[in-house]
Amino acid sequence: MYSVSQTPFEDKDMMLNRKDAGNDRTISKSTITNKSNKRDKFIGNSKTTAVTFNLIKAIAGSGVLALPSGIAAMSDYGSSLFPAIALMTVLGGISAYTFAMYGRLVHVSQAKSLGELWEKKKNKRSAWFVSFASFLFCFGACLSYSILLGDVSSSMAQTLGGSGILTSRHFWIMLLTTFVLYPLCNLPSLLALAPLSRAGVAAVLMTTMFIVFRCPFVNPGSPYAAVGGTLMKTLSAIQLPRFNTFNNGFCHPSSLILLGMAASAYLGHFTAPNFYHSVKRAECAVPSTSDDGGIDCITAAPEVDPSFQLKADENSVVLKDFFKVTIGGFSAVTIINCFIMAFGFLTFGGNSSGVILNNYSTFDSGATVCRFLTAISVIGGYPFLMSACRSEFLVLWNLRSGRTTASQMMEKRTTFFMLLMLTLGSMLISNAGFVIGLIGAILGSAIVYIFPSLLYLAYTGKMVETKRTRIRVERMFCRLLILFGIVAAFAGGSVSILSNCFPHLLI
Repeated sequence: MYSVSQTPFEDKDMMLNRKDAGNDRTISKSTITNKSNKRDKFIGNSKTTAVTFNLIKAIAGSGVLALPSGIAAMSDYGSSLFPAIALMTVLGGISAYTFAMYGRLVHVSQAKSLGELWEKKKNKRSAWFVSFASFLFCFGACLSYSILLGDVSSSMAQTLGGSGILTSRHFWIMLLTTFVLYPLCNLPSLLALAPLSRAGVAAVLMTTMFIVFRCPFVNPGSPYAAVGGTLMKTLSAIQLPRFNTFNNGFCHPSSLILLGMAASAYLGHFTAPNFYHSVKRAECAVPSTSDDGGIDCITAAPEVDPSFQLKADENSVVLKDFFKVTIGGFSAVTIINCFIMAFGFLTFGGNSSGVILNNYSTFDSGATVCRFLTAISVIGGYPFLMSACRSEFLVLWNLRSGRTTASQMMEKRTTFFMLLMLTLGSMLISNAGFVIGLIGAILGSAIVYIFPSLLYLAYTGKMVETKRTRIRVERMFCRLLILFGIVAAFAGGSVSILSNCFPHLLI
């Protein structure tokens, strides 16, 4: 095994000996270079494109549908859009930076999860806290998914002419949980759900186009236009557009609700190790002749001097591809977030629902299609979230009980009780926007802003070259991110609770 400061090629011009199909033969560097060029031409684009698509799928979830209500919590004036879009863009950039930071730290540690990364770079004794935060986030995301399933299913039932219990969100939550979600969450392998999970991106893109086209500012003939809107009479009072009645401004505490929702809308950071290793596996499929000597395909050695590893990172082929995936994925998600937030708010203003699809009429065929696709997407993604939630819970349980593994029966029991709690919670809580804002403010701020900054400070604190200007600036920025994350977590979480339970205190 090679250390990070070494290269497996002692002389780049020498002949390399390899065994191929049982026969000893010598392969020249030019032969490898030709293969590498072909690989770079084909894999270089398709690999990053495929992984970027998967990253978009991992980040863009139901959280984006709550963003219009984040603006509506502080103002129903159209002018509020400009600072909101600026905030979403800045937070998108910061989220991309911290996601890339996780990748850099995984590169030098070869960790397979955030918990393992924390053990290697921070403190093994406190690694349980990362698992606990991941568990709570996944549990909260599952709760918002259950609420969303109940909302879209009851709306579709109304569209199809259902009445009575068939239009009850409680009925659909219990029905889908019992006969769909529970069996899917207990599948021995989730590979069969891959086609359903791919529908997630299609659902988000189609919903985005639908929301833009239905906006009266884009389409004056929209059925939701103030004058001549054909579907306006089918909406209830809480669904009707409302504009220019109040404006708290961005200095008001209610603006922190949007801040928490933004953290949730960009949160895919607990998957950063998986995406790094996905890029690495594709990069290592063919021998590399990059300037770093193919070091990307070799497990990093135990820490010799972190400054040498940092230098190796700067020329890493895997990291460059990982950065491309990060930039492409977060740029696309930022555009989607801004479009849904802006045009959803411009359509319904201060009455924008916690799930913006709830504002559209049950007689709107386009909204019905979007609801159906969203339901399929949620059902396809639910077992993956439940699997992550169950895994983190069992890790914590094993740490407490001293066990190393959990039996299959224990996993099924855990799944049953979690789904039971989620069903009860989703029946008691009807506002998915509240759940998304709360978990985004508290857990999103921790995973997106605080954890990666603490890890980077701990890692670079061991470096010989901590006086390098770039490292000093980055360490200072990380300290600011920690402070920002703490304020966003406590203030944003408190405001989300007050807004939902005691709204009169925020007036």
